[in-house]
Amino acid sequence: MTLLNPILFWAAAACVSIPVLVHLLMRRRRRPVPWGAMQFLLQAYRKQRRRMKLEQFLLLAGRCLLVLLLAAALGKPVLGAAGLAGGRPSRTVYLLVDNSITSGALLDGQTDLERSVGFAQTLLDGLDGGRGDRAAVLALGGPAEAVVWPPSRDASSVREALRDVRPTDSRADLVGALDRVRSDLPGAQSTGEAEVVLLSAWREGSADLSAAIQALPGRVRVVSSPPATAEPGNVTVTEVRPLRSVVVTPSSDAAPIPVRLAVTLRRTGPGVSAGASIPLVVRTGDDGPSLSSEAVFAPGQAEWTRVVEVEFPAARAGQGALRATAGVPSDGLDGDNARRVVLETRERLRVVVLTADRLGVASTIDGFTPADWLALAIGPDADVGVRRRQDGDLTIETQDPARAGGAGVLAGADAILIPRPDLLDDAGWRAVGELLASGTLVVVFPPPAAQTHLWPEAMSKGLGVDVAFAREAAVHTPALAVSPVTSTRGLLAIIGPELPELAKPVSVSRSLPLLPGGSPEPLLQLSDGTVLLAAVPSGGGAARGLLVVSTVAMDLSWTDLPTKPLMVPLLQEVVRQGVGRAAGNGVCEAGVSPVLGPGVVELVRIGAGEGPQRSAVSQGRLEVPIRHAGYYTARAASGVAMGEIAFDPDLGGARLAPAEPGQLSRWLAGLGAEPEWIGAGESAPGRAGASKDPPISFPLLAAALVLAAAEAVVARFASHASVDREEPAR
Repeated sequence: MTLLNPILFWAAAACVSIPVLVHLLMRRRRRPVPWGAMQFLLQAYRKQRRRMKLEQFLLLAGRCLLVLLLAAALGKPVLGAAGLAGGRPSRTVYLLVDNSITSGALLDGQTDLERSVGFAQTLLDGLDGGRGDRAAVLALGGPAEAVVWPPSRDASSVREALRDVRPTDSRADLVGALDRVRSDLPGAQSTGEAEVVLLSAWREGSADLSAAIQALPGRVRVVSSPPATAEPGNVTVTEVRPLRSVVVTPSSDAAPIPVRLAVTLRRTGPGVSAGASIPLVVRTGDDGPSLSSEAVFAPGQAEWTRVVEVEFPAARAGQGALRATAGVPSDGLDGDNARRVVLETRERLRVVVLTADRLGVASTIDGFTPADWLALAIGPDADVGVRRRQDGDLTIETQDPARAGGAGVLAGADAILIPRPDLLDDAGWRAVGELLASGTLVVVFPPPAAQTHLWPEAMSKGLGVDVAFAREAAVHTPALAVSPVTSTRGLLAIIGPELPELAKPVSVSRSLPLLPGGSPEPLLQLSDGTVLLAAVPSGGGAARGLLVVSTVAMDLSWTDLPTKPLMVPLLQEVVRQGVGRAAGNGVCEAGVSPVLGPGVVELVRIGAGEGPQRSAVSQGRLEVPIRHAGYYTARAASGVAMGEIAFDPDLGGARLAPAEPGQLSRWLAGLGAEPEWIGAGESAPGRAGASKDPPISFPLLAAALVLAAAEAVVARFASHASVDREEPAR
């Protein structure tokens, strides 16, 4: 039995205490006053005592029952909610609404999310709070979010919450939502039936058919909206990539700052077979100048890439970051029409070379040390032999490896070059590892004179990276040529077109091979496929820090690379591009929590937009996920800005092609029950048995009136107030 007005019931039921109190007060002891005829009354009382106690108990019970009947009538009980009187059991419905990025797909003037909310509103019409029916709403925009939780009987509040659901820029998190449902199902099944309703257009971006779904416990009815049948025409901004992620801007230069960006667009849907001209706008900051262009697609062309150059006002350089946004006009899915990028600005880059040798001592190139070759490649115009020197926007200095573990020795370094890793002790490696984790570029070369290389184990432990070298160098007879890898998207992207010609004259006669394992990104290789230069992310994939390892020492006994034209552009690009990548590219996908540096306590949104304006950071992770694209400033506890992050749409979740119905049905069957499709039957799921059972207040009131009359009669006789009238004697 369910009460429609439980508060009134309990308030009225509390009034049962009134007749009990009256009964107790009436039994208070009085001080006896002896008088002559008292003994006769006591004798009469003792004879009638049992009868009088029974009468008083019946009166008290009747009055308490009368109050309870009135309380129950006010509470409006419904028997059908408990399955009594032929009614159905109560039902708990979990509405899982897809508000991921694909839910904004527009077809026939209505988005997928609007259709899903319409389905949900219809299903709510079939629920009866009087029977005990409840509904919960979970939004699938990753990470899944509880909109109405725990399940509520208040249908009006559930409807209001559904109207406030908006599309996110993240992919669908069905697994996270099902985990929340799974934790609540045992309680729901103990009191009635449970239904899981999946409301999605089931496009490829929202249905990861390759992921296994864990079965739901117990008997659960699974209901789903049908998959979409059409794909809208759409243009996606898939990439905005700066050719240099760190912009070096001397403070004395007031000229505009030119930045080159590679912009890529992709077309999908029925319009790809025809040619098209898509307007493209690249904005610099919130109020800076913008560049307008056009992306011209030939018939059948799906992808378009161009390098555009935009100019930032010089005043922006002092703010520590430059923001650029590339966007296209509204189309079939607005969520992927813009992409953002954040570029760090520095007045100059500080490069530290760890060497125990003094630079510029040798009179001929045969006597040059690896540190000499590195310093010349980084600063070819700098003064030779100066311990700290400057070449344009680069500052080069040397530090003794034996002192690297000292406090502040390496502080402020943007890049650390280590030509003699065998000279670093454990404290030195730990100091370098701390800088690596905080966003510093570290480049390591094998020492040329070592016979057995034991330093890689100390390096891996101190830096916390998964990379291993052979113990002994391999000798190549004849010498091997150098060739670039096929990818041109890494640190060497700018010189990628020239790499084949620059690498031709280079030969390598000795190398220290990398052992299998880890996840290094090859940058250069030898003609036999041996890796020559590779990038290793810090911590096996953290967002900040970059380790670049060379398998060749910068010594003429190993390779003639230092004397070839490739040396200068190679080291320049590794340093300039590597510093930007190590600092973090300032871009994260919506719904994914970035790894934030130490000292960051919150992210503050720049400008207006969907999503939280502030999100606290605990132990480097966001407490409130960012599900909508936009720019955010990372702040310390003191309020000082520590950088900016751009959250972009999750393009992996923005694929608009409908999922194949058969595969989708088999995938959803992993929940443990075959899904029932909305619209496949005569009536909408959830509406069966939805007839309204009236409360039984009137029968309770009638029973209360009968009991009141009976109580009055019993009270009359129990009072012994009647007097027997006898005929007078004649």
